[in-house]
Amino acid sequence: MNDWLETAKKESEAESEVTEKEYAPTWKPDEGDMLAGTVIKGDYLMTSNGEAHMLVVQDEETKQEYTVWCSSYMLKQAVIDLAPAEGSLIVIQFHGKKQSKKDTSRSYNHYTMQVERSDFTYWDEIFKRFRARAEQMNPAGNGGPAPSFGPDEAPF
Repeated sequence: MNDWLETAKKESEAESEVTEKEYAPTWKPDEGDMLAGTVIKGDYLMTSNGEAHMLVVQDEETKQEYTVWCSSYMLKQAVIDLAPAEGSLIVIQFHGKKQSKKDTSRSYNHYTMQVERSDFTYWDEIFKRFRARAEQMNPAGNGGPAPSFGPDEAPF
């Protein structure tokens, strides 16, 4: 096996173990569920499903922390548009699966998000750290070009 590929696989497995231990339990809502609380942390990570925004939110009532993986289009777009600030109050609601108006054979998970405060600088720093990690994993000239992230993929 290629040395670079073997090293990358080991690092990915190690990061998966850290990710599972590092974050609170995943919020898995049913239709109509709402998570209202405080943003403890935000991040932008490579997951087994690709790149994703992530929020850790402490529920206002129970004080339980939940990880919200913002991989669905609506949650991802809400994070990009609203840039939830660390320490800000936030409300996320899952409205269930909705049928696409453009393609009636498709459905999507419908979410809404409201935040008390935005912090675009915070998310810019998160994205810069992600980019640095990606370049470290695959520097130009070491198995191919470093990943390129266009303006449409930036988390802000």
